[in-house]
Amino acid sequence: MSTQSTIANAFKTSTTPGTPVALGLSTVRFNKLDLAGYQSPGIANASDVKWRPVGSTGWNTIFPGTTFPVPIPEGTFLRASQIEIDVAQSGDGVQLNYSSAVVYEGP
Repeated sequence: MSTQSTIANAFKTSTTPGTPVALGLSTVRFNKLDLAGYQSPGIANASDVKWRPVGSTGWNTIFPGTTFPVPIPEGTFLRASQIEIDVAQSGDGVQLNYSSAVVYEGP
């Protein structure tokens, strides 16, 4: 059995304020995920970004310039399709800082 780990970052933005969008595809998995508020370059705004697990009713707010660690129980993972964001200003979004460990069984 072996483990392959990936540490990466990416951006997810939205062009439609008020319409939640998923962070990504179900094939992208996170063992650790931090979301940082991202504002569209060149636009002066003080809006925040909201995130939540898909299907839940409450939003978590990420204020500009802050980072929010998404709680993921040890030994489990979340898929990018299970988290959604909503923005107040077109072009805003989040920077994802994440790690993903995949365990392979076999020869």
